[in-house]
Amino acid sequence: MRRRPLFMAMMAAVAAAVCLLAAFLLLREGHGSLLVMADQPGAIVVLNGAQMPTPTGTLIRNLRADTYNVTVSKPGFIPQPASQIIQLKSGDSARLSFSLLPQPSAPVEVPRKIVSESPRKITSASPQEHPQQMPAAVKSEKTYAKIKIESAPIGKEPDRVTPKEISTPTGSLHITTQPDRGGVYVDDVFRGAGRVTLENLKLGEVVVRFGEISGYRSPAPQKVFLALDKPTVEVEGIYLPLIFIAASLDVSGRVSMQKATLETGYVMGDGQPHIDAVAGPEIKYLEETHTFVWEMGYAFTNRNPPGQDVIEMTFDLPERFDGVKPLELRLYGYGSDKRFPFVASARSSFDVIVNDRVARQDIAPVSQLGKSAAGFDAVPINSYLRPGKNSLRVQTSGSSRCYYYLYKIVLM
Repeated sequence: MRRRPLFMAMMAAVAAAVCLLAAFLLLREGHGSLLVMADQPGAIVVLNGAQMPTPTGTLIRNLRADTYNVTVSKPGFIPQPASQIIQLKSGDSARLSFSLLPQPSAPVEVPRKIVSESPRKITSASPQEHPQQMPAAVKSEKTYAKIKIESAPIGKEPDRVTPKEISTPTGSLHITTQPDRGGVYVDDVFRGAGRVTLENLKLGEVVVRFGEISGYRSPAPQKVFLALDKPTVEVEGIYLPLIFIAASLDVSGRVSMQKATLETGYVMGDGQPHIDAVAGPEIKYLEETHTFVWEMGYAFTNRNPPGQDVIEMTFDLPERFDGVKPLELRLYGYGSDKRFPFVASARSSFDVIVNDRVARQDIAPVSQLGKSAAGFDAVPINSYLRPGKNSLRVQTSGSSRCYYYLYKIVLM
């Protein structure tokens, strides 16, 4: 009994520690970190116009998710680029780099200029010309250099010596997106959306990435190279619409469609579909799976041949659909051992026809009632599709002798 209070105190301490750790992790998840590098030591990081107490090369932690205008500062140097804009998200760890170029010094004034004249011979025969330099007693010949000092004329600016300007080759990047609201990231730094022009970029490799737009597939990243012979590069990012087309039966047995229309009917010996809601596949409740399904089988018992049940789905594909992105047809259903009347064999199969072309025939369902778990049959139909209107038929195979139970059709 005396150990019980001690045990309870220990459990309370452990619970408090866990709560503190969870709170710390939650707070940390809502922030990001930033590492700013410079090629000169002693530079200071400047975020949104405010100097940070952190020098370059030090990780800045616990920055809230926001957009930052980043630059660096060091006396006597100019940052290149002048600044960079970054969109920091929760949990991000970003890195930016700057080059520091020496700031040109002030011009140097030269108030006077020294002019040197040619040496001139002075002989002992002319002492009057240079009485101080040539005493009369001196008979030998001597040579002196005459130095003339001139001052700058009054009112005229003195000559200036200006250091040669530092010239660093740069390039430019012009980026557009279609639609014109796609986010643009250059070397993982957010630069804007839609149309972005960047000047004074360092020559070399640049990676352009594109953000996400709801309902579209983002373009792949592009690597471009800015060089002396090609300092300007244009990049275009084309977003392709995401394709998800579906038709299914809900929990009440009603048909639910997404970007498609659906009709039922049958096919006779001529192979052409006849739309007929009565003679086509019936909607039934399947006890084994507790779902509503289309029962795919024969059309007429009193005809020879009896015909096959058909489900036809029509849909549109965008004009930009070029067949590059593979589209897959997924059919969710079950094969069964339930035979048609007056048949002996037990085989369930179906056909897929796209735009009046046979894509697959005699497909045996991967899922069987009472034998295997629910799944789907994948049928590649990309090469049969086209921009604009398309038709897709799922029908009972001519060799099928057992019912096929279908409950969902998806194209993605």
